[in-house]
Amino acid sequence: MKLRSRAAVICIVVIAAAALAVAVTRAEASGKSSSQTNGELAYDPCPLEQPCTPGKVVVANPDGSAKRTLRMPWQSNHPVWSPGGTRLLVTAVRPPHPDRPAVMNADGSGLRLLDPGHPDLNLDCDAWSPDGSRLLCAGMSDQATLNGIYTIRASDGGDLTRLTSSPSGSYDAAPEYSPDGARFAFVRAPGDNGALFVANADGSGVHRITADLSLMAGGYGGLSWSPVLPGYGTEIVFTDAHWSLDTIRPDGTGLHVRFHGQDGCPCFFSPTWSPDGTRIAYALNPNATASDVYTANADGTHRVDITNSGAGEGWPSWGRHPLAPKCTAAERARRARAVSTYKRRMAAARRAYFRTHHGSKARAEFVKAQHAKLRTLEQRAKACVANRSLSAFGQGSPGWNKLDSWMQNAILDRPAYDAAG
Repeated sequence: MKLRSRAAVICIVVIAAAALAVAVTRAEASGKSSSQTNGELAYDPCPLEQPCTPGKVVVANPDGSAKRTLRMPWQSNHPVWSPGGTRLLVTAVRPPHPDRPAVMNADGSGLRLLDPGHPDLNLDCDAWSPDGSRLLCAGMSDQATLNGIYTIRASDGGDLTRLTSSPSGSYDAAPEYSPDGARFAFVRAPGDNGALFVANADGSGVHRITADLSLMAGGYGGLSWSPVLPGYGTEIVFTDAHWSLDTIRPDGTGLHVRFHGQDGCPCFFSPTWSPDGTRIAYALNPNATASDVYTANADGTHRVDITNSGAGEGWPSWGRHPLAPKCTAAERARRARAVSTYKRRMAAARRAYFRTHHGSKARAEFVKAQHAKLRTLEQRAKACVANRSLSAFGQGSPGWNKLDSWMQNAILDRPAYDAAG
């Protein structure tokens, strides 16, 4: 079974690496130590079983606000924030070339592909070292002897170093560094499912911490190593073979089911810890259709659907990049224009109503209801607060027939409707 590709591109990028690598490493180390504040989320907005062309990564605040899309010239997915929250890692897919990692700034600028120079090896990179200097990658190939966990320089993709080799001839996947960078966890897949392993950063001391066939195969479910939790240490969250999210300590003790899934769904996968360790972001497919990205407390309580689209979003990464303002001046102006559009449509709806309804009481009630809705829209525009409940309405949905015709038309005219929230 081949792991779902997370990106691919062949492009040798020549960088004056020495000075750049030092500067980047210092910046990441500074960002890592300065704050544990929960910053923005990055996630893959594409349906997991369909390609996205061109590639897209969405960045948003943890409540789903201030969403922006970063675009790339090829299919890409599984974004991962750097330790300091200044850069994003993706894996690029551009058949027939092998999968390759790519890095970019938080605003999407400075995109560059990293090529270790091994044409027979796909590299799906899942993690940064805590100082931001190296990437931890799953290496896969049609040549089974090449399968294993590798590490490369984050600056230029050089110094390809092999860390593990699966004795079964299958593959190792979904690697993740410990908070101090001294160890890493990964999935070893001997068959249809796998087990969770931990090793030292140099690849020595490989040992299994869960039973065989206890994890989703190929790292598809994903895993994440928590920050150091006061009075507790660290633990790893992962997707088990029944689509639940479990946590376990790195020594194999303390196994606990946090989010209960089941065969056939609900299916929980691709978890990531918040930088302060209090919450987990993850993807949830409730009924074997398509997933949304959620956040929840680490104990599974207070779950919030932050995408609310059912479009197939997944692979969130929770970083330290500062939260974006929820409403800029340009956004307020855009919403004000949308309210003006509503006013014109309401006036037209009123004229149409008056042509067929001549009673003064009926007319007064109609106008009163219109003004109540207009006040609500004006308040939302002023506060710049998105109305998720209305945006979830669509033609054929249970609430569709409860809406006035003018609002149905507005919803069908998506640009104006979305602008008003």
